[in-house]
Formats: sequence, C-alpha cells, structure tokens
Amino acid sequence: MASVRRFRTRPAGRTHSRRRPVLVLAATATAAVLGVLAVPGPALAIDVRAGQWQLDALHIDRAQQLSRGSGVTVAVVDSGVDASHPDLSGQILSGTAIGGGKGGANDGRTDAAGHGTHMAGDIAAKGGGREHALGIAPGAKILPVRVFSTGTAEPSDIAAGIRWAVDHHARIVNVSLSANGTAPSGLVDAIGYAMRKGAVVVAGAGNLSNGQDGVGYPANVPGVVAVSGTTRGGAFWSGSVGGPPVALAAPADGVVSTGSKAAGNRTGYTRDEGTSDAAAFVSGAAALVWSKYPSLSAPDVIERLIRTADDAGPSGRDTQYGFGRLDVVKALTAKGIPHVGRNPLLAGGTGSGAATPDGGRTLVLKDRTGTYLTYGGIFCGVGVLVVVLVVVMVVVSGRRRRRRAQPPAGPPPGAFPDPGRPVPPYAPPPGYPGAPPPQHPPNPPH
Repeated sequence: MASVRRFRTRPAGRTHSRRRPVLVLAATATAAVLGVLAVPGPALAIDVRAGQWQLDALHIDRAQQLSRGSGVTVAVVDSGVDASHPDLSGQILSGTAIGGGKGGANDGRTDAAGHGTHMAGDIAAKGGGREHALGIAPGAKILPVRVFSTGTAEPSDIAAGIRWAVDHHARIVNVSLSANGTAPSGLVDAIGYAMRKGAVVVAGAGNLSNGQDGVGYPANVPGVVAVSGTTRGGAFWSGSVGGPPVALAAPADGVVSTGSKAAGNRTGYTRDEGTSDAAAFVSGAAALVWSKYPSLSAPDVIERLIRTADDAGPSGRDTQYGFGRLDVVKALTAKGIPHVGRNPLLAGGTGSGAATPDGGRTLVLKDRTGTYLTYGGIFCGVGVLVVVLVVVMVVVSGRRRRRRAQPPAGPPPGAFPDPGRPVPPYAPPPGYPGAPPPQHPPNPPH
C-alpha cells in the first residue's frame, strides 16, 4: 500500500504564469502572517463571510428564512470532523471511525487531515457574524464517519461507513472522496443499502487537477447525486470533470469554511476549491428541503432538487451542469413537484467519470487495487492566511493614503467591517494554536 504523497497541482484553466506567483505568495504569506500574529497589539479579524461567496450565489439568506435544516442528520464520510471548532459547537453528533480512520478518539469527532471539517462547515456551520463560517443548513446535525486520517482510504471502509451512517439515522450521506473507474461491488451494495433505507447519497463529480477525466465512483454509481462545480459567475468551473452521471452543479471555485486544529490550522478556517464543496452544498440543500417537507421520501427530495435546478447548459440534462445549477430557494418554494416512486437518477445513470476534491496541496490516497482516491485543498490555514496578509497590506496602505487625503469612498462591501465599526483584534478561535486562553474552556470531544 503506497504511502501518502503530497504535491502541488495547477487548477485547470489557469496559465502557468498566473499560477506561479500565487504559489510563491502562499509560501511567503504564511511566514509573514505568522510573524504578524506573534507581535502584540491589535490586528485585523478575518472576514470569513467575504470568502463564502456561495451564500450569495445560492441566496442562502432567503433560503434560511424558509428552512434551516432542523431535524435532519447529514453523515460526512470523510476524515472526521473537529467537533471543538466554535462554529461547529453543538452541531456534531457522536460518530465512528472505521478501518484506516481508527486511532485516538474513535467517535469521528477529531480530524487530522482537515477535509471532513471543511465539508461539515459547508453543510452546517452555525455562523454568528462576518468572522464566523455559515453553512447551508445550520439547523442540521453532522454525523462524522471517519474512514481515513492522513494515510489511505479503502473503498471497503467507505462502504462500511455508508452502511454505519444510515443504520444510525443519517438521511443524507455526503461522500467527498472518489476514484477513477468502476466502483467495487461492495461499495455499490452499500450505496444500494443506503437507498433502500431511505437515504440520499451525494458525491462530487470530480476534479481535473487530480487526474480524473470523467465521473468516477461513488459519483457514477446509479442513484447517487453527482455534483459538478461552478464559478462565482455561475459558469462551469474549469477544474471540474463532467459526464453523463452529473445531476447538479454547485459552487466549487474557492470557498472558505471551518478548519481543523489537529490538521495544524491556526486560523480556524481554510480555503478549498473543488467538487467536494459542491457536493457538500447540495447535501446542505437536501437537508433544508427535507426539514421543510419532512414527509418526502428520498426520491422525492432528489426529484425536487433536480426539477427546480437552473438549466444552464444545453436544454435539458447535459454533461456539465446535469439538470442545472442548484437553486435552493426554488427547491424550497416550488409548487406542483410530483411525488416519485423511485430514485429519478437510477434510469440511465451509468456514465463514467470521477469525483475528487481539488486544491493547491493534494493528499493522494491509494486503495488496494492501485486506484487513487484523492482529496485536496489549501489546508493548514494557508489560503486564509494569504487573504489576511493581503487585507493587512491594503489596510496599511489605506491608512498611509488617508494621512495625505481622505479617500472619496470606503472599502467595497464585504471586504472590511462596516464603516465606523471598530476593527476587533484578531484572535484564532479558542482552543486553536496561538489563541488566548478561553475564559470557559470548550468541552472536549466525547
């Protein structure tokens, strides 16, 4: 079994000349910002909300007036979840660790890799102002199922994790892991078991930067909601794979969410890009729908999501957007969506492709058959630290300019705190490296 390999990737659609400065900046910014944080005195708080562009794209403010996902459990079959994160406090149920995910606390509530924590934040982070992450369905609960830590992920462990999740009342199962090729029979059987138990299974469609060229497993298993990626402007994200199994498209082009301290995160937040996030947003949307319409069956929830999607490509279902871009508000408000007797994705859902996450650093996980299961993203706070450094430089530059003349207008909306609002001192969330001791230490994971 191959050991972990870390390497840098270049997202598809970007030129080499544009990518290289970003990588240099990321490396430089990390050291520079850590130095800044070590200096006593006030600094700038992270505007997490500015990095969560998907909330605007999906009109989540309106959607959460209609539903918050209460009463719905979403399983995150991944690397575990950091249950001590302030934005996830009270959101994470006691889960499990399976196979390669075992070690330490085996309730799934710790995360040495950081990927599962990011997905959990996408789905159910509580929010609480611009300095906190907000998920799609903050009323939902996350059931963490850790199937790997920092080493390898076996398809058999993923299969066992899916079965465990639905046996423990998960109505939605988010799997942001993938491999090229055809799913092993055990994984197909586990997905079929989940469907028979009345669960919705969601997976990302895949990322070109991880070597996929089409929708692989588990996203290409018939009945799974395979999700491709979109950009801030709603176009098909150049880093996403496409293929016949794609059912929906959702934001994937660089979003900020919760980070894990066990993964070395210093800010509490990470920036990631890839169809892992797109899948998590669809899982959150499914939770909103099921909470508002609790009598729906799993096929009904899927039907509502695909029927209300914004048809963005060629008329009807296509290989990039599937049935269209996720439209959360319409999924919650549309009238006359018929009840269906079976999963609407089962007929003709046999295309090939691959679903994997993407990013500046990629962890490659190799299964016994030599197929690569991958996840990626800019973890350990690097992406957010870059944002912090840039913002600090802009603020310093702005202050120097104000000594000469008052600028005609304030910063653009979302870039900084509201005009006249005091800038709070930067501090990582309690319990994270570099954070001041909390007045009331958070409860340890249990």
